[in-house]
Amino acid sequence: SKRIVVVTGAGISCSCGIPDFRSSDGLYALPEAVMKGRNLFDAVLFCDPTSTALFYTFMAELKSSIYLATPSPAHYFIKTLDTKGKLLRSYTQNIDELEERTGPACSSSESVKNTEKAKGKLKTKEVRNVQLHGDIHLVRCLICAANFKCTSEYLEAFREGNPPDYPECI
Repeated sequence: SKRIVVVTGAGISCSCGIPDFRSSDGLYALPEAVMKGRNLFDAVLFCDPTSTALFYTFMAELKSSIYLATPSPAHYFIKTLDTKGKLLRSYTQNIDELEERTGPACSSSESVKNTEKAKGKLKTKEVRNVQLHGDIHLVRCLICAANFKCTSEYLEAFREGNPPDYPECI
């Protein structure tokens, strides 16, 4: 009755149609004239309107590819471990939430969040998949830091290279 810890990264989702970051055809493979791909996640990019617009369009395309993806056999294997009571916890660097689509409750799942006295805290014993880098299904306002579900309206603004209008700041 030993329990297993699983650690995953981009490779688990590549076969689902979601590119990794560092391979030759990965998400960081931008033309050097545009910007170095690794700089897409540096806060400095928000100082320049051109790089900010590139970030928003990049994120819209990534979100679209994640939306169309289906879990891989590896994701279902993690679910099987969980179903059989063998999974202690899964840790992932991925932001796609494909693990949650198969079953194990993720750290961003509504089902593992307390609603009463410990509002905002996780029911840690129920979390089976920890998302080390968060997920792509929430957006955060750069002005007030409020979080919102990534809606189709926000994606449309992102595709145009613009930050969306957030209700808290309007």
